[in-house]
Amino acid sequence: TVTLAGEVHNPGVYAIGDGETLCSVLRRAGGLTEQAYSFGAEFTRLSVRDIQQQTLDALQNQLDDLMIELSLSHSYNNEEKASHEWAGKQDTLRVIRQLERAEPSGRLVIDLERELRCRRDALALENGDRLFVPREPNYVQVAGQVYVATSHLYDERRSVRDYVELSGGHTVLGRLDHTYVIQANGEVLNLKGSRLTFGGEDQRYL
Repeated sequence: TVTLAGEVHNPGVYAIGDGETLCSVLRRAGGLTEQAYSFGAEFTRLSVRDIQQQTLDALQNQLDDLMIELSLSHSYNNEEKASHEWAGKQDTLRVIRQLERAEPSGRLVIDLERELRCRRDALALENGDRLFVPREPNYVQVAGQVYVATSHLYDERRSVRDYVELSGGHTVLGRLDHTYVIQANGEVLNLKGSRLTFGGEDQRYL
């Protein structure tokens, strides 16, 4: 079975045949509603979640080894030593703490508009797959090392840096040049990337 939720005419749990595609099931469900925001569709898969968990576990093991090296470092408990080396170790500690809280989502980035065209290379479904189609959002959420993590109404005239400033700016530990944007479809763009210009049509993907 697969689950269709959100802006689908007939959401629910659907039985699937061997090799059945997402497009086929969506047609059986009556397609998307007029309010559907296909770019922001969230497609999750159990096998993808398992792979993500394995990756997280492997990375956690690597960072555990780094943590041991860090604890043995001569500067670990010496507050008087403020160097680039120590700053890098603090970054490592933060990453370890974040990974300890991280949980795999199982999200698979798809192009739902393409899937709706039922091409020959359409996505074949697996048992346990889930599709959630939201309404188009009108806000940008800012999180991380800013003074006030919050959400702001979307304005196409504003840049990434503008939204950071609207949240009080970045903290002492914040690195603006390491800022990244998670688009509604799950893709991640780095502030250093050439695509992260936020002009024209790209604006609505914040």
